[in-house]
Amino acid sequence: MNANKRPVIQFSRRERLQHNWVRHQWADWLVALIVVGVWLALGRAGWLPWALTEVPRDARRTTYQILATVAATMGGFTLTSISILVNLLRAPMTTVDKLLPANDKRRVGTAFVSALPSLFALFAAAIVGLMTDANLDSGHWWIQATIIGAAVAAVASLARVVWILRRLLSLSSD
Repeated sequence: MNANKRPVIQFSRRERLQHNWVRHQWADWLVALIVVGVWLALGRAGWLPWALTEVPRDARRTTYQILATVAATMGGFTLTSISILVNLLRAPMTTVDKLLPANDKRRVGTAFVSALPSLFALFAAAIVGLMTDANLDSGHWWIQATIIGAAVAAVASLARVVWILRRLLSLSSD
């Protein structure tokens, strides 16, 4: 960085990590891949159950039903949040207008919309698991690992939506 082009505000390391997390939605799937990989590695070593193979099929069926329901509900929450976001960003001369340039407004909208594919992936994986894996005694570990990965990615993307929405609402109420 040039000496005469110093940033106006110096962000802390924590704030820079948060901003990178908001900008890079693929990180949700990376975290999910790491979580599932560690779980399967620990399961292979015998320290944890191998995916959900030791869970009784009735409990897995209930888990898949709950995950599908939560994914669909959170998809509705995300769509509602998008409408709140549109209202916040379209209000003339709000605090958000003073703080966010147009490019950042697009990034915020993209972050909200990017939560929908991970929620849909969780919903679809849970339905597939419900129709195939829940009827078997031990089930297929790869279906279970996919569902676990989709759940972790969906939780991470929803956490991003909630974090952004909380920040925007606190900025607009100042």
